[in-house]
Amino acid sequence: MAIKKPLQRVDVRKPYLKLTQARFEYLQQLRQTTHGKIAQMFVNLSEDRLLRVIQELAIINDVFEGKASEPPS
Repeated sequence: MAIKKPLQRVDVRKPYLKLTQARFEYLQQLRQTTHGKIAQMFVNLSEDRLLRVIQELAIINDVFEGKASEPPS
């Protein structure tokens, strides 16, 4: 009698890439470069503007996670 393993659920919303080592290293390099460029964009913002960016990003995150709702009027 064969033992069946339970099926593993795969979150289809998350992409899955199978990369060679060279491509993985290239992807890491791209991520680091992008991170640096984005950080540079925020370096000169005032504290108030940075706080606003953080608050707006939290709203966007809620939308993507399905937690967003309209504030009461």
